[in-house]
Amino acid sequence: MEGEHFTQSGDREGFENLLQSVRDKLLQSPSLGIKPLDATEQAELRKKEIENEALAQNIELKGEAFNRLFLFLAIETGLVFIYGFLQAINWPHGFKLEEWSFKLLIAATITQITYMLQLAVKHLFPTKDAKDTQPQPTPNNE
Repeated sequence: MEGEHFTQSGDREGFENLLQSVRDKLLQSPSLGIKPLDATEQAELRKKEIENEALAQNIELKGEAFNRLFLFLAIETGLVFIYGFLQAINWPHGFKLEEWSFKLLIAATITQITYMLQLAVKHLFPTKDAKDTQPQPTPNNE
């Protein structure tokens, strides 16, 4: 354990190695009166660690997808705003949409943004009730 240290720069692997070595030393220490884990307990512990890692990765991926969606929506909203501004000042060279076309563009954009946000919240962050109502696979009774 000497020479190993965790830096604030985010050395996660070094921290995990240090944590593992401390765990190993504690489990091997006869003065603590802790019996070593048998193979079944170790397998169960490893299974739970893998599940936790999968959940952490899932949360990270959902966060990335949500950030990308918001970036896309911000860019789209900005472009519609610029389009509306150009419509208002009749530039360049007398640019002007008919009123119904402009209203349709704005309504379609607002509808799309609303639907995408609803979809993101529903699928990226499902509620417990929504998970329970999903159809479960049934075994084939042949």
